[in-house]
Amino acid sequence: MSVVGCVLVLLAPARALAQHVVDGASSARIRVGPLGLTPRIAIRNLGVDSNVRHSTDDARKDFTVTFVPELESWMRLGRARFQGRTTAEWMYFGRSVSERSIGRGQSGSAELRLNSFTPYGAVSYLRTEQSSTLEIADRLPQSNSMRRLGVSATLSPTFRFDVEGQQQSYRLVGITPESAQYASSLNRDVTTFTVSGNYGLTPLTTLVVRTSVLRDRFALTPLRNSNSVSVTPGFEFKPFALVSGTLFVGYRKFSALDADVPDYAGLTASINVRYVIREMTKVMVGFRRELEYSFEQTQPYYLATGTDVSVVQMLGPGWDVVGRAGRSALAYRNVLSAATPDGRKDRIATWGIGAGRHLPSGLRVGFDVDYLRRVSMIDGRGFHGVRFGGSVTYGS
Repeated sequence: MSVVGCVLVLLAPARALAQHVVDGASSARIRVGPLGLTPRIAIRNLGVDSNVRHSTDDARKDFTVTFVPELESWMRLGRARFQGRTTAEWMYFGRSVSERSIGRGQSGSAELRLNSFTPYGAVSYLRTEQSSTLEIADRLPQSNSMRRLGVSATLSPTFRFDVEGQQQSYRLVGITPESAQYASSLNRDVTTFTVSGNYGLTPLTTLVVRTSVLRDRFALTPLRNSNSVSVTPGFEFKPFALVSGTLFVGYRKFSALDADVPDYAGLTASINVRYVIREMTKVMVGFRRELEYSFEQTQPYYLATGTDVSVVQMLGPGWDVVGRAGRSALAYRNVLSAATPDGRKDRIATWGIGAGRHLPSGLRVGFDVDYLRRVSMIDGRGFHGVRFGGSVTYGS
């Protein structure tokens, strides 16, 4: 195609524009002119946790409840679309005062839908004490911030090309002597540059190929600094498809900047799909294989491989039962100068059951039982516990 032809394609009105902002204003529960608002409220884990601190030899049982209000908003102004979400999280424990916490989160995104170009951007901030990785069971105050800018070019009704840059910061806050090791090993800044092509195979299925360059920098532990390149093809299935969700399997080359840290090159994957059977049964399957940084000083990272399956069965009008199970393996890599032998692999197993009642007002009242067990080759890293109790959700 000539240069003139390319310019004409880019300037012509496109029938399939990129949508990095979900336009939910029309389906919002509250509408005020161009503004749409949907409030949500959830009361979770209203019950008993048999091992509040995920301890190996000092399991403490306690009453717990988590209260999570949320407000999602959308706005249309001409060709511009805006989306925001505000959340809060109050975790309460009866006797374990040190485990109580209040979290908050705010995110916003915007895009300008031009004829064939769609510039977009997003920012987010999260302050929480929830465990952020499979490895860390302790509740640690932490903040995560993200900034993203990009542009989409719609080259044809079925093909879109995206270029995006993103910066993320992960920080542990309120550091104590007990948590200083976590901060030293995990506080970091991540810069990512991504180029992706999106091709619409059908109205409900999109083929996506992403190429990303990552730069991880640790101010307190430079030994962990690294650069990575990944190529990840996959599929996106829209919610109305028989199978919905995302399926990505790719390749990542992880290059440590310090010669004492081993490199990695191999497969990665992120699969989250849902299959609906006669509108009565929902089967959700997740699979993940990715590198994660560890807080262990001589084991800077591990390869996390995990599978989760859950089934929701409707039982007539308003009732459902839920079953879920998951298994994960954490394969650690030592620094080359470490005296300890390689080959550490921790294993995590979870299962849960529950039942719920959907009320005409939009409320769901449920009861759940969940079990968590971690087995580790390192003393003090393994634990197990049971949590059971009720939940009330509105708007989700």
